[in-house]
Amino acid sequence: MTELANAGSMRRRSVADWVTDALRSAIVTGRFAPGERLSLREVSRQLGVSFIPLREALCSLEAEGLVVAQRGRSAVVAPMTPGDLASILWLRRQIEPVLVSSAAELHTPAGLARVEHQLAACADPGVTVERHREVHHRVHLDLLWPAMTRWDMGVVEMLLYATSRYLCLGPGRAGAWGETIPRERDEHVAVHRELLEVLRVRDADQARMLMRRHLDQVERDAVDH
Repeated sequence: MTELANAGSMRRRSVADWVTDALRSAIVTGRFAPGERLSLREVSRQLGVSFIPLREALCSLEAEGLVVAQRGRSAVVAPMTPGDLASILWLRRQIEPVLVSSAAELHTPAGLARVEHQLAACADPGVTVERHREVHHRVHLDLLWPAMTRWDMGVVEMLLYATSRYLCLGPGRAGAWGETIPRERDEHVAVHRELLEVLRVRDADQARMLMRRHLDQVERDAVDH
């Protein structure tokens, strides 16, 4: 847990938000393993925060399906199962192809230029797994953003974090947040660049098809891991 206090530093809002970011990152990247017990007292000491924002953070993470609260002063990192993975990807297939199809009619040149800039950061050969995940999530959400309501945003973001656990915690990946995986990085950049180009020409049907194809590949990768 030595790096836990730095994990949420990218987005400092309230203390509870910061703690949520730190714990979420630690869970998604495997610093806390599935089934591991989280002692409120120990996490509070490591992060230098009181129990109040920590309990708020755990409530948020429980709603996202990443932890299971227990009585007393502890929680458990949620297990990972093939059934859960299938449910996560089924939900994504119901939501994201529809959203990207609608976004094709709504995107502005400025919004697409921002996505292109973020893709360049994703393609950096030195990008770490954790940084790639962060920017990849931002790219993915921004591609859908014009068509999303506040509720859509919350659900899609939750499903992205849930999917990341299965991609990060395969053989050789647990704890590898300081490393880079070039093949997967390049594949993620390529598919999002392809989506970007069809959004530029407002091809809603092609955007929907590409998103479905991307989610099929995500599921294959997650199962392999």
